[in-house]
Parts: sequence; structure tokens; C-alpha cells
Amino acid sequence: CKTPHLDEETLKALFVKAVNLLFTEREEVFAVLQEVKDRLFDFRPSEEEQLRQKRIETYLSGMKEHDCIVTKFDEEQWYSLVDHVTVFHREDIRFTFRDGTEIRV
Repeated sequence: CKTPHLDEETLKALFVKAVNLLFTEREEVFAVLQEVKDRLFDFRPSEEEQLRQKRIETYLSGMKEHDCIVTKFDEEQWYSLVDHVTVFHREDIRFTFRDGTEIRV
């Protein structure tokens, strides 16, 4: 099978690396997301929009809680920040975060 394969420990280590790369631009990302959230949800949102708003708020909360270098995998952080991971090959793994930011590791 030619499908790329990563073991769990490698994926966790790559996540830590991706989160640290994301957090180097933390303030800028946080400001943009806060502005987007305020603009999108300054009216009475539908149920679907409320779910999107909750996801953004969870993401922002996750970013606020982690203001230093991440040294180990945190499952709660994974669930609050990551939307999905795409593995193209061992040297091209992309973490897509809930705000749409994509980090290649």
C-alpha cells in the first residue's frame, strides 16, 4: 500500500511542532478571529451559526490558555484547535486549525 502512514507518537510530536508554529503568530491570528467573530455574530444567529460561533470561541479560548511553548501533546488542545490533518507524504503533513490556518510540518 502506498498510502502514507504515521504512528501515533509521530503524529503527536508533529502536532506539538505545528501548534508552536501557530502560536508564533498567535496575537495576529487572535485579533483577526476576534474581529471576524464580532462581525459575523453581532446579530441573532441561526442554530447553525451558533454552532460555528461556539467553534470559534472554543478555538479562541484554546489559544488564550496556551501562551508559552508547548512541550508535550495535550489531547484537550488537539480537540479545541485542530480541524483536520492531511498527510501527503512523510515530508508533507498539514495541520488545518479551526480558524482555517494551515501549518505544514
